[in-house]
Amino acid sequence: MSDKSKYKEWIPRLIPWLVSISIVTLSLYLGFSYMLNKFEKVLDSFIPFSSIMVGFLATLLGILMTIRNTPIMKVIEKEKQLPVLKYYFIEPILCGFIVVIMSTILQLLLASKESWVQYFFATWLFFCCLFVISSFRVIRLLLEILFKSDSTQSGEQINDTPSITGVNNKLNIPTKNKEDKKTNLGQELITEEKN
Repeated sequence: MSDKSKYKEWIPRLIPWLVSISIVTLSLYLGFSYMLNKFEKVLDSFIPFSSIMVGFLATLLGILMTIRNTPIMKVIEKEKQLPVLKYYFIEPILCGFIVVIMSTILQLLLASKESWVQYFFATWLFFCCLFVISSFRVIRLLLEILFKSDSTQSGEQINDTPSITGVNNKLNIPTKNKEDKKTNLGQELITEEKN
């Protein structure tokens, strides 16, 4: 694997982390703090949001398992992109659990005036951003896979697969053409015996 391919593979993995660090840095620079008015309501709403998103991601993972025998998933396996897809699912699910736990702890610390609570808040904000961005990424990617998978089942040829790592965007996935779909299993066996 060339150096350019390695960089192209790691750049999509690092984007949520870099954006999250940028958001936290900007918010601390602008003076954003856990001492804001009605911040407790933000925490109260972020716990159910995170929990629902983790459940939704787990459901999407189940859907992915049901389409594992489709041509698009075979191409993803062939291109050795399953570990990347696995990472894309694990990252937001773990971040979601961390956000729920940290939100609960932060609710207990809201009355505290200790300086370390601001660092805890910055860490919480980082994981919130990372969770939202990586969740969006995996949902977008899985929707692309599902639509491509649906296209292959309806007999359409796919010319490009979803870009998981930014490498190998253009792939031809073998699918049956419309004439092949008209024959049923029994007819295929008869024609094989004649040959």
